Amino acid sequence: MTAFESRGWAVLIGIDHYKDKPLKGAVRDVAKISAYLEEYHRSVTIYPFTATRPSDVGRDLLQEENVRWPTYENIVGKFEDILSKANPGEFVHIHFSGHGTRCEANKLEEFSNKATGDLALVLWAANSTGQRCLKGYTLAALIKRMIDKGLQVTLVLDCCFSGSVMRHPIKHYRPRYLHCCHTETEYPLHENDSTLAKHPILRSARNHTRWLLNPEKYTILAAANPWEIAGEFEHAPNEYSGALTYMMDIALRHCGSYTGFGAIYQQIKSLFHEKFPKQTPAAFGNQIQSLFDRSPPIHDTSSVCTFTRENRLCLDAGQAHGVHAGDQYDLSPPNLSALNERSVQRAQVMDVRALSCDLELLNKSSAATVVSTGWWANLRLLHSSGRMLVHLDIPTAEQAGWKAASQKSQLYFDPVIGDDDPSSYSIRVIPNEQASYEVFDEKSDRSKILSSILQRMIRASLPLEMVIRTIFEHVAKFTFFRNIANHQPAEEFFSSFDVRLVNDAGERLDGNDFKELFEQDVLTLDVKNSSRKMIYISLFYLSPEYEIVNFIQGTDCMVVAGSEKQQIARIEGKDVSKTGFETKFSTSISESMKGLGADCCDNIFKIFITTRPTLFTQFQLPTISNLDRLDSGLRTDEYQRRRRALLDEQRYDPLEGLWWTRNFYIRTRAREDS
Repeated sequence: MTAFESRGWAVLIGIDHYKDKPLKGAVRDVAKISAYLEEYHRSVTIYPFTATRPSDVGRDLLQEENVRWPTYENIVGKFEDILSKANPGEFVHIHFSGHGTRCEANKLEEFSNKATGDLALVLWAANSTGQRCLKGYTLAALIKRMIDKGLQVTLVLDCCFSGSVMRHPIKHYRPRYLHCCHTETEYPLHENDSTLAKHPILRSARNHTRWLLNPEKYTILAAANPWEIAGEFEHAPNEYSGALTYMMDIALRHCGSYTGFGAIYQQIKSLFHEKFPKQTPAAFGNQIQSLFDRSPPIHDTSSVCTFTRENRLCLDAGQAHGVHAGDQYDLSPPNLSALNERSVQRAQVMDVRALSCDLELLNKSSAATVVSTGWWANLRLLHSSGRMLVHLDIPTAEQAGWKAASQKSQLYFDPVIGDDDPSSYSIRVIPNEQASYEVFDEKSDRSKILSSILQRMIRASLPLEMVIRTIFEHVAKFTFFRNIANHQPAEEFFSSFDVRLVNDAGERLDGNDFKELFEQDVLTLDVKNSSRKMIYISLFYLSPEYEIVNFIQGTDCMVVAGSEKQQIARIEGKDVSKTGFETKFSTSISESMKGLGADCCDNIFKIFITTRPTLFTQFQLPTISNLDRLDSGLRTDEYQRRRRALLDEQRYDPLEGLWWTRNFYIRTRAREDS
């Protein structure tokens, strides 16, 4: 057992034997994941629960021992057993391959989804229907107890929760969905189900499944987004597997045993992007933790996965991500064991679309290997139009050393030293009377927080050029993201949704100037979709401490169903009056800002609306006050990113898409009585 490896528990559930719509690959999925764990994680105690299809089609009971039947009692009992035996710091991996469903919403459960019903896993049962559902809020209650005990939980769901919204079947591809066939009265709530209502830490977005818990404590990988189906496919003659499990096994073996979940997720989605764009895997929770142990991620988390499509080498980032023609990336193979100086290849951005772009290798003739889906792309050269200008008033004696050191280090800003007219620059750094420096912003106002951080890092005896490069690379990346805009969105797309940010009085907070509010004033963001198709929402908080945070806890984007899905829901008798996205929040002045004497602060909320899922996690930043912590914080792009193959073949061409974005500006003031 390594220094990072801890004892683990794996509950693997695979069900082929359903009376209605039996499967062919779920039991094989369990064997595949079990083999991987036995090969790479021998400290794991594995509990397989499987239901193999009997050769005698008239046989109801399973050929497995009854203690390994995937029944409700066996599964919940095993979770209880693990809860009694596991110690804090150990991990629990739960893998389900089988049919998923949505059951009628529980009217007494606050977090039950009244519009779409509640998700559930269809387990095997020795009854007339051959099935019993393990409902989402029951599973969530059990996971929460594991989290409360200090266990690290990962959950993989290779099944479908798309209700009856089914696509036409395609050759060699079988859906994993069944209708729920029992009611609440047949199987009353598990005794721990009610614990969820007592803990207001569940997700509040109306259109999404709501049983997920505090996202810092778990990792979930789901085979499909809402309103989609997950499937199994024939990857060899008469050999079926769940698409998610199959891609996950490939990704785990490509990346190595101790890769962080964020890197695994990128690999899985790039494989789907190439092979199954109609199915959209989704991740929730903590993307930084490792999948099967507590080892730190070994990949540079600033990496983005490539994918191939129509004989093109592509990156799933485009105009919405600030990509320009001429930007350059270093490409490296997915497995670090194959990484060497010759394997790294430089590529340049050519055609840029709304949400993706094409890459062209710059050294084709010398390429030792073929770049393909799943290679890592790291930004190395940003187009000059996106870079911030920083004027540095540095003593003459230090200018030569700084100029030499700065040429190859920064991505997002250009330093200008000794210019006679600094008024046109975004940031100015000038010396003060205390043998240190002050920072002034684009309005020529002294920045208290940047001046404070700069002076503190200089007092720590760090080299001046390193200090300035670290701080202003962070600030410039923040500014780059803040300034991303679409001044000419497609008119039909722009008119298909309505975005409102209102205060308690119902007043809209639009415009490009700051709207003043007091601490703890409640704001409501509401998004309505009037189009036929789904739209996707990404929401970020840009703090006065140069922090960029994903504001949708636990996932990267939210889905708002279009009229096509709403009409299907109405036909099925579901309430769709609450479709859309709504979230309430308030702002406050941080203690660090108050420590600098601030009685107000400026906050920005940035929203993206897109026609297909896309991620912006490469822009997430910590507060700038963390830059002088251990490790000097000098790698300003080491923030977890999840990259994507979030495409739907039936609705969108993977190389197309539309986007819109808006910034909401809020100035928060302290209340006089505080």
